[in-house]
Amino acid sequence: MRIEGIVFDLDGTLADTEPLHIDTWLVILNNLGLKFDESWMHQWIGLSDRLVAEHVCEHFLKNQSVEGLQQLKQQTYRNRAITEVKLFDQVEDYLNEITQFVPVALATNSSQDDVSAVFQATNLQRHLKVIVTANDVSNLKPHPEPYQSASFKLGLEPSLCFALEDSPAGIHSAKSAGLFAIGVENSHPSEKLKETNLIFSDTPKALAYILDVLKSN
Repeated sequence: MRIEGIVFDLDGTLADTEPLHIDTWLVILNNLGLKFDESWMHQWIGLSDRLVAEHVCEHFLKNQSVEGLQQLKQQTYRNRAITEVKLFDQVEDYLNEITQFVPVALATNSSQDDVSAVFQATNLQRHLKVIVTANDVSNLKPHPEPYQSASFKLGLEPSLCFALEDSPAGIHSAKSAGLFAIGVENSHPSEKLKETNLIFSDTPKALAYILDVLKSN
């Protein structure tokens, strides 16, 4: 298998941020009188804050502006992320090795400011040659544009890249763009990730597979 680049999702894939995203939304919505729980929030994993805010304002908080709710969530998240976010186990070690073989990119539905907060909390940025955030594209995942953009910015055809993802929306984005999609069950069970080419139970196992492939190239 010829692989010349890797494009990673961020939230729930490299960085253990999904619990913080969920808790931030639940605290904000609870303060606004909405008693949602984690199971309700799980349907939004991998989708943008904009979509969550639009849904909530349309169905539950008709007097609340979408922009205001989105901004409140994102600023609250950033303030917490700087001190609370961590990468999944062994991510740093594997990226140190993987980047000796191929360049790596990030393709995320998160905003540039959200990503910057994660960078302040971790050493992730030093491994990345290309970063594609919500600010850099016209269409978010599950549209293929984020993965297309990341691949082309690496100077590679998408078919020469692996994608690593934790959500159905992200996997659909990567597959539609033409990448070989690898899923991890950090946020969703395997039955939700059926569109992937391969599925692993967690990020370290997926990164170990990617490294083995690169070593055998």
